[in-house]
Amino acid sequence: MIDSCIHAKAGAADWRRAGLPEISARAMPLASPAAKSEPSDPFRSITFAFGLGLLVIRFSMLNQMLHVMLHFNPLLMYVFQIPVLIGLLLSGGIWRSFRGRPAYYWTAYGLWMAAVSPFSTWRSGSLPITWGYWKVELPVLFVIAGLALTWRACRMVMHAIAWSGLISVAAGHFFRNQSPGSERLEITFGTVANANDYACVLLLMLPFVLWLALSSKVIVVRVAMYAAVTAGIYMILSTGSRGAVLGLLAEILFFLYRGTTRQRMALLMLGPLAVGVAVAGISGHLMGRILSFSTVDRGSQSEAAESLELRQYALRKTIEYTIANPIFGLGPGQFSTYEGTHNTTVGGRRGTWLDAHNSYLQASSECGIPGLLFFLAGFLSSGHLLSMTYRKACRRPDCGDIRAAVFAVMLGMTGFCVAIAFLNFAYFFYGPALGGLAIAMSSAAEHEFETRSAEAGQAVASVLPTGAGWSRGQAWTA
Repeated sequence: MIDSCIHAKAGAADWRRAGLPEISARAMPLASPAAKSEPSDPFRSITFAFGLGLLVIRFSMLNQMLHVMLHFNPLLMYVFQIPVLIGLLLSGGIWRSFRGRPAYYWTAYGLWMAAVSPFSTWRSGSLPITWGYWKVELPVLFVIAGLALTWRACRMVMHAIAWSGLISVAAGHFFRNQSPGSERLEITFGTVANANDYACVLLLMLPFVLWLALSSKVIVVRVAMYAAVTAGIYMILSTGSRGAVLGLLAEILFFLYRGTTRQRMALLMLGPLAVGVAVAGISGHLMGRILSFSTVDRGSQSEAAESLELRQYALRKTIEYTIANPIFGLGPGQFSTYEGTHNTTVGGRRGTWLDAHNSYLQASSECGIPGLLFFLAGFLSSGHLLSMTYRKACRRPDCGDIRAAVFAVMLGMTGFCVAIAFLNFAYFFYGPALGGLAIAMSSAAEHEFETRSAEAGQAVASVLPTGAGWSRGQAWTA
């Protein structure tokens, strides 16, 4: 980069004719990966520390895990969230978050949920879901976007999510459901205890663990993180979730499409080994379930075939209800209740009481088409910010750390967005969290680009000789 700056002003021959030493990029000290100016406000720093703790609690389900172990609720989420929200209000963090479009879309999604709740088919069921979104789900966006103001702070958020991923992988081992007949991996507690939900959360966080492995300079840490990624892939496959497997394939394809040449080569060499080790521990029954995308073979995979039939039925109903209620929908969280009370299945039983099992159609059938548009816009705007930042970082050889971090977020987001097409994640915090991270990383990276360019320019100017009619300004205009 520095060579290109020098040759843009004066060719290499001009430097030699002027008696100046040639300068190479290798001779120049690069700027530190951390931003030059860190927040000096101690109150904001304390708030950010509480925010990091809150992120670990939310992403890792640590509070729910302690609840199971201690037999009482430690209320850690509120212990951390209340100081964070107070700090955000006093420091202006909430308003700072609106420097990126994802904040507008996810907030509009919440406002639309509030607007349609009075028209819900069951208002008493929709209002708690809407209130929960505003109380504990959406605030995660402001925690990240309003407090992570530097690239160093963004890295700390990445570390918090990565360590949460490690805790989640450990939870799959220590809190696995051991009930008789439960072959699929599922955990015994929490909002993502279901096998499919747990696999989706791992899909989102494993790329952060991989980033931690690649960014660490300690060989023991790197080996441990690679082992954790392999264990995570094994657990995703152990859930028997076909949607999660599609998400995993989407992440592999994205890796091959957007990764660097070295990253692609590493994936092609090490990826089959990691997947092979993971597959080796999967039973034949689970592998048969994963591969059974058709209802034709009802032999040993009758449960998988029945599950597929029910999902196809739910798909038809979500589309039907979206068309019938295009503006206000059925009300947040009311698909299963409405379907169960307004349909008659074989044998005269009232409905299936099945959830939508498609987050996008869950949003459209329960919050109308405007709700779906806000939901999609939240993800698309987040992906757009990350993609722009990634392209800018790729053009700068001194910003490899930024490129790697943004790539990890995009990788996890890709698999997550595919997997939630088979799940009920329309009102969880993961979408707002990705939006907040996209806002924070985009803003911090722009500042980091300027800081590193300025420091590189100062480094070039500092080696220019002075005197004998030469000044630093004359050297650049020679």
